[in-house]
Amino acid sequence: ISDMGGFAASIYQRGIDFINIPTTLLACVDAAVGGKTGVNNAFGKNLIGTFYQPKAVYCESEFLRTLGRRELAAGMAEFIKMAAMFDRDLLEFIEAIDKESFLNATCENEIFTQIISKSVEL
Repeated sequence: ISDMGGFAASIYQRGIDFINIPTTLLACVDAAVGGKTGVNNAFGKNLIGTFYQPKAVYCESEFLRTLGRRELAAGMAEFIKMAAMFDRDLLEFIEAIDKESFLNATCENEIFTQIISKSVEL
């Protein structure tokens, strides 16, 4: 939804402001903050798109409470990938987290807040 909304905002009247409100951890650390918008068509995935930054991104932890383990793991995997590619300090931050705490991270602990904040900085 964030890709479609961002794409629509980017082409309507040559671009209007929009706000992203991601509801998954993956969207919080990647899709909602990257500025890439894309939509699928009959020829493939994300072949039509623009680069268009949202006016603001609101990551509400209450949405994350509804996610299953698989969705949380997808967000964590994206975070690790970004750290490995772009930021050695961030990778060291991940390595310093107790393995059990990382694997069992929930909205109630500090790890999600730190992960989302550091991802947005990238």
